[in-house]
Amino acid sequence: MQKLYDPYKKYRPYFLRWDGSIILHAFPSVFIATIISGIVCLLYERCNINLSISATLTPVLSIVVGLLLTYRTNTSYDRQGRRLWSKMIFAIRGLVRHICINIDSKSNVGSLEQKAAINLLIGFAFSTKHYLREEGTECDDLKPFISSISIDTPNFVPLTKQVAKVIEKEKKKQNLGSKAFKWVKRKFKSKKQKPKNYNLPLAISLYLTSYVDKQFKNNIIDQPTANLLYINLNTLIDCLSGFERILNTPIPLAYAIHLSHTVWIYCVSLPFQLVSTMHYATIPVVLIVSFILFGIEEIGEEIEDPFGYDDNDLNLDHICNVIKEEIQVTTIKKRVENQLFDNDRIIPSEAILQPSGSSTFDRTLYEIETRIR
Repeated sequence: MQKLYDPYKKYRPYFLRWDGSIILHAFPSVFIATIISGIVCLLYERCNINLSISATLTPVLSIVVGLLLTYRTNTSYDRQGRRLWSKMIFAIRGLVRHICINIDSKSNVGSLEQKAAINLLIGFAFSTKHYLREEGTECDDLKPFISSISIDTPNFVPLTKQVAKVIEKEKKKQNLGSKAFKWVKRKFKSKKQKPKNYNLPLAISLYLTSYVDKQFKNNIIDQPTANLLYINLNTLIDCLSGFERILNTPIPLAYAIHLSHTVWIYCVSLPFQLVSTMHYATIPVVLIVSFILFGIEEIGEEIEDPFGYDDNDLNLDHICNVIKEEIQVTTIKKRVENQLFDNDRIIPSEAILQPSGSSTFDRTLYEIETRIR
């Protein structure tokens, strides 16, 4: 269950926290490595079987494992996706600001179109969240904002089918002899049918683009304003493409397998190098070292896909709700009138025409400060 992070709240020390840790994920591997070290110690101490090897292997493997784990964690963190969400929020705020200020909505039709466009911007955020989680378009928090458009988009290929086609092509190239078992896989997959995951954010962007194009052709907005709106719309599509890149491009399988093999070789060979000098103390040492190494490996895997519901994933529900609430609060107020920034509302004309005496000048400054406050 994801929890909202409060920067002003004092939390327990990280050393004492359980939620969000990788202890349970790393426990099986750590347990096996510890059992192996215990067996090596018993054979060496009780059975007088000398299984010790030279400790020169430890420094070499330590450097290799450290480099591999560092690259794995950094690569996974670069895929975290928070920057793209901030970029998308920036574009949505810019679009809402320009639509509310630069597009007149004096007629009833124009007002309805403006409200529909703003709702579609909120719907873009929610639809992107569900699209990345492959939850389809039939979601309760999404329906109120896309009620003005049709979501029946058969031309858009679901994300699951896009990935399935690529995987199927690769399997045909590599596993030509596994055709007899494909019907079993198809029947197994048919039981787990996911909701249709159409690319609804892309469909919403098409509606928003047509809305901007209509306003420009009707001379409601000028060319610079239209360019700003198009730039923000392109930013939304850029963010969507970045999300798809993170979702559909995992860490190379060969690298992940080689990293796992390297960590296992290091942890399994460690008790053979330490048992002659540390004896039974080898067991807790291997326990600690294996927990650190397997934990770092699990962290890289944990943060690789940041769009789910795990504790270490992005809290997309909170991000989308913040976008919705701030846009709704902002658009409730009427359009800011030019009279608010009229010079006479800040500095009265009679104060400007008065002579520049010291008392008059002080009184005028006091009135200005009072009005500004």
